[in-house]
Amino acid sequence: MHRGRSRHGFLERTQHIFIGLDVAPFVQARQVDMRNTLALSAVLLLLGLTGVIALFWAQRVRMTRNLLQHQQALSEVVVSNLPVGLIVLDRDGTVAFLNRPAGSLLDHSPEDQTGLPADRVLPQPLLDLMRNRSHQETVLEREISYSLNGREEIPISLSMASILTEGSVYAGEVIILRDLRQVKDLENTVKRQEKLAAIGNLAAGVAHEIRNPLSSIKGFATHFKERFSEGSPDKQAASILIQEVDRLNRVVTELLEFSRPSDIEPRTVNLRELIDRSLAFVQEDAAQKGVELDVSWGSQADSIEADPDRLSQALLNLYLNAVQAMESGGNLQVAVSGQDGQVRIDVTDTGPGIAPEMINTVFDPYYTSKGSGTGLGLAIVHKIVEAHRGQIRVFSRPGRGTTFTLLLPKKQSFDSSVS
Repeated sequence: MHRGRSRHGFLERTQHIFIGLDVAPFVQARQVDMRNTLALSAVLLLLGLTGVIALFWAQRVRMTRNLLQHQQALSEVVVSNLPVGLIVLDRDGTVAFLNRPAGSLLDHSPEDQTGLPADRVLPQPLLDLMRNRSHQETVLEREISYSLNGREEIPISLSMASILTEGSVYAGEVIILRDLRQVKDLENTVKRQEKLAAIGNLAAGVAHEIRNPLSSIKGFATHFKERFSEGSPDKQAASILIQEVDRLNRVVTELLEFSRPSDIEPRTVNLRELIDRSLAFVQEDAAQKGVELDVSWGSQADSIEADPDRLSQALLNLYLNAVQAMESGGNLQVAVSGQDGQVRIDVTDTGPGIAPEMINTVFDPYYTSKGSGTGLGLAIVHKIVEAHRGQIRVFSRPGRGTTFTLLLPKKQSFDSSVS
């Protein structure tokens, strides 16, 4: 005890109090708080890791979905734009898929035909082939042809196979169609060139040998005709001889014209004036046979780069053939239109038409269905159109008429000498 003096002089005693505290509860509380903090930290860490992982997988799922969508879109674009037609039928014979080339070959819109029965979409030759084969049989490169809505025959190459799932369960059919029109055109062009080469060699060797004797025969026939009295049988015979010589000379001239190279001199031509002028040449013949002339004009068909004389010759041959085919009268229609850098000229008559088996031979030299004529008219037309780098097609329905279609480029940029 400490003693000290107060301000009054008395001694004071200083007292100390000692207090003892039990810290065990405090330590225990700190430990509980520590454990809670650690547990909360662990939970937060776990939640953070879970969130990071969830974000990572969400990003992966999003990327995978986008990739799948991109691949699906790419697959649809590739399949839709294949250069061949693709048709998928389900096990019930319903159209499950039809790409654009197939729709074009079948003259259908893919969106409108999906879900329809096959017999409402596919042409009859294809349906017959499907019915005559088993599900296990695979058809490779079978060539068939069909006509859509009474129009031109379309040749196609057909491949067909069954779709089988695991366990060889039949699930449908896959059909691949390939348009053979260009292939057939090339084949016909090659055959035609072979024929032309043979005719050219023949014409070069024979024309000179024929024309000289013909000139001598005509000269003698003219001489004797002048010596015979008017109206006598001899004078009439001499006249017939002169006419036949002239006819043979025309045949030789046409043969030479057909066999030599087609030299054209293209220039810008007013198509309306050319058509009107060429029709004027047949107007009198048409009127005599009761044939009406009709011209219709579409858009973008006012001018063309062509040889006006050669093109007029080709059109005149088509007009004359059409008028001669309509012995009892009818209608000759010329329809002109233009699109995609081309001019289309359709020459249609209402004559007896052409038999289907003869369609592929109408442009052959010396083909003719008339009692007179050389059979070179359409062959010359074909040659003139080829010289203009164009195409000519024919469509005919027996008893209902014939249409010749000329497709000519509006612009010409080539060497004008074509053999």
